[in-house]
Amino acid sequence: MTKLFFEAPNCYAATSGLTGREYRADKQGFIHVSDSADAKYLQQGGYLVAGGMPRLSKYWLCECGWEAAINSCPKCGSTELTKIER
Repeated sequence: MTKLFFEAPNCYAATSGLTGREYRADKQGFIHVSDSADAKYLQQGGYLVAGGMPRLSKYWLCECGWEAAINSCPKCGSTELTKIER
């Protein structure tokens, strides 16, 4: 399920032009879209995906335990990270 939001105030629902499904916003203003085609359609209309860092097949691991997308740790400032490839 994809969690989307719109940067305009008072946006409480969205209707997909593909399937006609209506998605209502939760209390935090996020719209939970169950259909991936609807999610792509709404993204083209200006909705943004809410979420954290995606899982990467290649990333860097710091000695402090932080995982980063680049060879730099924002937590401790180290640039001596180990490259991990899955």
